Amino acid sequence: MNTRIFLYAFGMWFIFVIAGILNGVFRESFITPKVGEHAGHVISTIILICVILVVTYLFINNLKLNYTMTDLLLIGAFWLILTILFEFGF
Repeated sequence: MNTRIFLYAFGMWFIFVIAGILNGVFRESFITPKVGEHAGHVISTIILICVILVVTYLFINNLKLNYTMTDLLLIGAFWLILTILFEFGF
């Protein structure tokens, strides 16, 4: 298992945090006033999912390290755990 890949993954997770915060600001400033609370959350969620998919795709394609499918699954679990800890800690 390559530990450098997890350092990169940790850095990528911070990009997700920033994207999530900016997405929330965008939702509250522009989307929710126009479409309402529920629809704003739905649209905002779809936008954030797309951003996470694109960033993850770019992360994997530009990774210059060797990795296995197990590494990728562990990174996904790592991101999940970090996100849960962030949500409960915030």
